[in-house]
Amino acid sequence: QLVVPEEKRYRLIKEAHDDLGHKGVFTVRTRLLLRFWWLLLVDDVKWYIRTCHECQIRQTTKLHIPPSVPVIGGLFHRAHVDTMLMPKAGGYRYIVQARCALSTYPEWRMLRAENGVALAAFIFEDIL
Repeated sequence: QLVVPEEKRYRLIKEAHDDLGHKGVFTVRTRLLLRFWWLLLVDDVKWYIRTCHECQIRQTTKLHIPPSVPVIGGLFHRAHVDTMLMPKAGGYRYIVQARCALSTYPEWRMLRAENGVALAAFIFEDIL
């Protein structure tokens, strides 16, 4: 590492900061420490970045962007449907169960066959 005289430090920091695309203190400090050293290098880099005009104009670190919250639909707007194979009893072999994602309210029905017609009948008659 080269020990840099005081009059050349500003130019080195400016070139390192601007060439990296106006990165932060950690990146500029790491890049400079690969080849150069002086006593208050980190303090000088912090000062330069705090006073950089372009960084002040495009400052995004203090912007607070709140997390987006999905809009919740009504009851059974979203439902989780599942079928289960059960021991045969009274001619029924399957149970279809639907649970509302919003309220966790369950609906269920016994089915003789697990096919599209039976599932559609359950959805249209018991849920919708």
